[in-house]
Order: sequence, then structure tokens, then C-alpha cells
Amino acid sequence: MTLPTATAPPSPFWILVAALIGAGAALLAQLLAHLLTRGRENRRLRLESYRQFRTEFIEDQEPRAISRKYYGTGDPQLTEEEIERYLDFFEDMGLYWSRDLIDLDLIDESFGDYVIDCYRNNTIMKYVGAVRGEQRDPRIGNISRTWPKSW
Repeated sequence: MTLPTATAPPSPFWILVAALIGAGAALLAQLLAHLLTRGRENRRLRLESYRQFRTEFIEDQEPRAISRKYYGTGDPQLTEEEIERYLDFFEDMGLYWSRDLIDLDLIDESFGDYVIDCYRNNTIMKYVGAVRGEQRDPRIGNISRTWPKSW
């Protein structure tokens, strides 16, 4: 029976190389896990933001009443306060979208017609023009500032 021959221990250089490779792999795994978690959390935040806007529009009595009045029969006679509240709601959604905090497809599906109708209404656009003049800010009510060019 022959005994195995003893080999020399690995040189410190190879031990260091193996340790660096192991540390690099561990860091890469942590980075990948972080990116995947962040993506999942971002998708969840975008969905929650959509749900929040949808709930506000459907359940909050003020936007709901303004919408009913606006889409009622005849020419809608919204007050300046109602127009301001209505526009603020859509501008808030646009701000969330511009910061990638809400999914545009969901917003378009649920609110796209409301946004387009709102910004095509002569009364609302006259109000926007008046506020722009008062504030001396041409960005007020500018749909291109917060919403996609396709709208």
C-alpha cells in the first residue's frame, strides 16, 4: 500500500486570487438581488400610485361631482375652483408619470379620455390662458410639460 504524497500548500497568490473571485461573485449576487428587488418594488409603487389616483377619482366626492357635472347634459358650467381642482388632479398624475412613479398604460386606459376632453374644452383652456397670464408662467396647464406628446 502506498501512501499519497504530500503536496505543497497553494501559494498565497492563488489563495488571494480565489478570495477575490469569491468576493466578486458575492458582490455581483448582492447587486443582482438589489436590482431585482428594486424593480419589483418600483412596479408595486407604480401600481399603488395608479390605485390611489383611481380611488381618489372614483370615491372622493369632489372630483366625482366635478366629473358628473362636466359630463352631464348641455354645456358644463364649471366654476373656476372646480376647473382648478379638476386640472390639478390630472397634472398630479402627469407629474407622477414624468417621474416614472405611475404606469402610463394604466392611466391611459382609465383616464386618457378624461384628460383629452379636459384639455380640448374651450372653457377650461380659457381658464388656463387666464391663469398663465396672471402668473406670467407659460408652463401652467401645458399638457406637453407632464403628459406624452401622443396625447
